[in-house]
Amino acid sequence: MGSKRSFSESGKGVFLIDTDFQLLNAVRFVLSRGLEGKMDAIIQMKSRNPKERIAALRQTKVFDQIYDLELDTHPKLEKVYILLALMFPVAYLKKRFGMDIRGRYDEIYMSFATKTFDFIIAGSGCKNIIGYDDGMGSYVGNPYTDNYKPGYMKVRKLLGRDYQVNTIYLNNPSCYHGEPGKELFAIAENEERIDDNIINQIFAVKHPDDLEGRKYIFFNACITSIDGYIDWEKDLALCMDEAVNKEGIVRLHPSEKRADEYESMHTDTTCNMWELVCSRYVDDDSLLTGFFSTAQFIPKLMNDKEPYLIFTFMMSEELPAVTKERFDDYVKFFKTKYRDSSKIYLPQNKEEYREIIKTIYEKNSK
Repeated sequence: MGSKRSFSESGKGVFLIDTDFQLLNAVRFVLSRGLEGKMDAIIQMKSRNPKERIAALRQTKVFDQIYDLELDTHPKLEKVYILLALMFPVAYLKKRFGMDIRGRYDEIYMSFATKTFDFIIAGSGCKNIIGYDDGMGSYVGNPYTDNYKPGYMKVRKLLGRDYQVNTIYLNNPSCYHGEPGKELFAIAENEERIDDNIINQIFAVKHPDDLEGRKYIFFNACITSIDGYIDWEKDLALCMDEAVNKEGIVRLHPSEKRADEYESMHTDTTCNMWELVCSRYVDDDSLLTGFFSTAQFIPKLMNDKEPYLIFTFMMSEELPAVTKERFDDYVKFFKTKYRDSSKIYLPQNKEEYREIIKTIYEKNSK
C-alpha cells in the first residue's frame, strides 16, 4: 500500500466519470497533486443537474479537455449494437459522440465499468487502466467486472477488448477488502492543496442544510428488487424516529421517486452532496442507520470519524443469503478499522433494533 506513484511524463491521463461521487474524487485527485489543466475528463453524468454541474466544472479549469457525453439509449437491437461497438470501437465513438481518442492517453482512470466506458477504452488503445474510488463497490468485490453478465465478458475477451485493473486509488486504502494483489494508493496526495472553494463551486453546496443539528440519520436505500421493501424500510425509519423522540431525519437516495412515503418524518430536502457535508454534521455521537449504504461508511473512509452505525440488512427475510454473507463479511472487516468496534451493530430483529437505538439515544442525552 503506497502513498505516491510516478505519472507518465510523455502522455496524458483521463478520468471516466458518471456519478457526482466519481467527479468529486477525480477533482480531489487532480487538485491534491497540482495537476490542474493537465488531465482530461470524459463524463456521462447520471446526477440530477448534469449540465449545470459540468458548466461549473468547466469554469474551474481543473481539467483540460472535457467531453460531455449524452446518456445511452437502449435500442431494440441492443445486443447487436454492443457487439458492433466492441468490434469497431473507433468508428462507434466517432459516430455516437464525434470523438476520436486513438493514442491520446497513456492512463485511463475508471471507478466503475460501464459498456460505454469499455468502448472508450477499446477505442483509445490505452492499456493502462487504473481504478479509483466509487464507494463501497471499490472496497469489496470487483467493480470492473461484477456488473457484467458472463456472456458479455466472454465476448469482450474473445474480441481482445479485455483489460485488467491492478492499481486503485481510494479515500481510505486501509479499508480495502476486495481482490488481493492490487496496488493501493490514496486519492488525495496532499489535502492542503485541495481548494474547498473550487469544490463548492462545482457542487453548488447550499446553506443552511436540513442536516444541521440532526444526530440521528436514516438512509433510504431505494431498493426496487425486493417486493414491499419501501414499506419495510419506512417502518424501521419510523421506529428509529420514535426511539429518538422525533429527532431523526431521513436522507433520501438520489434515485428515490417515492419521497411522499416519508412525509410524516423530517426529510433532508437540501440534498447537498453527502460526501461534502457529512464532515460538518456527523461526529462520533451521531447515529447512521441504513440497509447497507455507502453513506454510512463515508465518515470513516473520508474523514476518519466514527459515528454509531446500524445496518439493517440482516433483518430482511427477502435478501438472498449469499448477499447477506457478503455484506456481513465486510461489516466484520470494517469493525476492525474502528477504534471502538462496539459502535457498529447488526440487529437480527426489530426489537433488538429498537433497543440499540434507545440505548444510544439515552447515552447521548446524559
